[in-house]
Amino acid sequence: MSLSDQLKESARWFDAAQDDRDAARILAGQGMHAAACFHAQQALEKAFKGLLVANGRIPKTHSIEELSAMVPIEGGWEEREVIKLDRFYIAARYPDALPSGSTARKHFTQKDAEEAIAIAQGGMDILSRWAASLGVPLTPAEPSQDPTTARKST
Repeated sequence: MSLSDQLKESARWFDAAQDDRDAARILAGQGMHAAACFHAQQALEKAFKGLLVANGRIPKTHSIEELSAMVPIEGGWEEREVIKLDRFYIAARYPDALPSGSTARKHFTQKDAEEAIAIAQGGMDILSRWAASLGVPLTPAEPSQDPTTARKST
């Protein structure tokens, strides 16, 4: 894959990350906290993969901890924060991943969703800046925080 193709593919991953981040916000606003947590995890996972694809790597993992270890960011990065999102990859989707008698609806709270979205957004901001410095043609984010009006299809 040429460098130009890598950068275009990277942009596709970042675009998908923005969609997951927006989905997390919408779901949190509807009280669907477990689903919001999962989509926040997905947003940051895809942003990590977008940056790694720009560098010619296509990792086969869903772990934020593993992905963050592949991206040596100095300054502004708090690995302990971003790896918190790993707990949402399975537990927010499968009832048998939770303690007996618990459901995702009972287990994940508005606070969990808000924290997950904030962590994902912070990580995405850092990764997006790095990707842009590499020449990845990112879709600019609109100033609106309302995901239903934030981005229009191009």
